[in-house]
Amino acid sequence: MQLLQGYFSHAQKTIQLFSHRKHWGLWWFFLLVHGVLSALQGAGLNVWVVAAHALVWASGLVLMALIIDAMVQLMGQRGELKTCLYWLGFASTVLWLLPSAQMIHHQWVLVGSVVGLSIYGVWGYHVVKTIQQVYSLNRWQLMACFIVPILFGIVMAMVLGALTLYKVLML
Repeated sequence: MQLLQGYFSHAQKTIQLFSHRKHWGLWWFFLLVHGVLSALQGAGLNVWVVAAHALVWASGLVLMALIIDAMVQLMGQRGELKTCLYWLGFASTVLWLLPSAQMIHHQWVLVGSVVGLSIYGVWGYHVVKTIQQVYSLNRWQLMACFIVPILFGIVMAMVLGALTLYKVLML
């Protein structure tokens, strides 16, 4: 847990010091805790439910790491998929606070919304700092790493929507 504390207090220094030797057992523990918290929030505590929530969260982390790594490689940087995936797991631990924010939201809507938004802001900050440190990106490369996939998704949605509309109108 000292590694997690070091990550949140000095993310750049911790990533530099510990990227060569990853503690995957700790990463899997984080995944298990996230699965338990998600299961408690939803359907209830069951081995299958916890495993399903952990699997969904792991899939999301892998997908996010794949997209980021692919974008960085397209920009000519060296791929660091394992390192990116490892540290994104650390960044996601801040989302463990979301159930508390939702409980606050049920009592005081405005305060709960601000707390929830703040948690997502802290998570986003740590994701950006992690990617910047792992890949040694400058500000413009970092912005491109996030903006290009979003624009690609928007363009693909528009194209698929236009094709669907064309098919509907031609029938």
